[in-house]
Amino acid sequence: MKNEIPGKENICAVIVTYHPDADFHERLVRIAKQVDQVVVVDNNSDSASVAMLQGVCVRLKIKLILNDYNMGIAAALNQGGNLAHDMNYTWALLFDQDTDPIGAMVKVFAAVYKQFPDKGRLALIGANYSALRSGQIRHHIESNHVSGWIEKKTIITSGSLLRLDLFEVIGPFRAEFFIDHVDHEYCLRARSEGFRVIMTQEPTMAHSIGAPSMHQLLWKSVRITNHSAIRQYYMMRNHIVLSREYAFKEPGWVLTTLYSSIKSIFLIILFEKEKLIKLKFIFLGILDGLTSNFNRRLLANSGKSDH
Repeated sequence: MKNEIPGKENICAVIVTYHPDADFHERLVRIAKQVDQVVVVDNNSDSASVAMLQGVCVRLKIKLILNDYNMGIAAALNQGGNLAHDMNYTWALLFDQDTDPIGAMVKVFAAVYKQFPDKGRLALIGANYSALRSGQIRHHIESNHVSGWIEKKTIITSGSLLRLDLFEVIGPFRAEFFIDHVDHEYCLRARSEGFRVIMTQEPTMAHSIGAPSMHQLLWKSVRITNHSAIRQYYMMRNHIVLSREYAFKEPGWVLTTLYSSIKSIFLIILFEKEKLIKLKFIFLGILDGLTSNFNRRLLANSGKSDH
């Protein structure tokens, strides 16, 4: 029987790349030190990036999947997750290409897993994180919480530890979502099938959402993500689809995230560049989300996940 406690020997990291930056290979080395095997799935990067990936993967004995076209983050995660399962690993540790692990990430996961009482229904362990630029911790740490984990309705893909036997039960990431809300959809689906999602209280990685900047709104400082117009389309379309599908199963999540979406539109109007094109794509996303239209492909040349 396989040891289910997360440890270096039973974890395969899965990293999806698309035109990775010059520092990617350094992050890859740090990730590889924490796990037994790494799978890199590249979504049709430029030739220079592919040459870099081929070199570092040979040197570190990393498995590399090169896609002929941009399949999107969901399909690429499915490729990596299926390969990790076929190699008989217990867990897949999922990463965006720009996420940097902090400290003994796997040891934190192991401690949290040992504390969690309902191990048979644990589908995902997410990672709390600090912002790349500011170092600010994303999720407030509950000082009165006796355990190292908190239960969540959804977590982000990057830094999440995926239970591979339950991945077979819950099913693959939803490929038609392509990039945004892929993680949220998987979490909500897992919860709807009786499984649970938790997150470490301790930050175990440095990660950034979009290209954040701070602005002053009256007496408050507000953070905007500056996502592209095309990303705004996918975020809105997929969010509307999820809101329709989980309005009765997860009303709290739906109401909270709809409020966040409305606030985001307000901040785009106030502070972001290219307001009109972003608003146009948001409107298209609303239309396609209401009709579950997944045929509009606006993201032909981008596959990076930066939720």
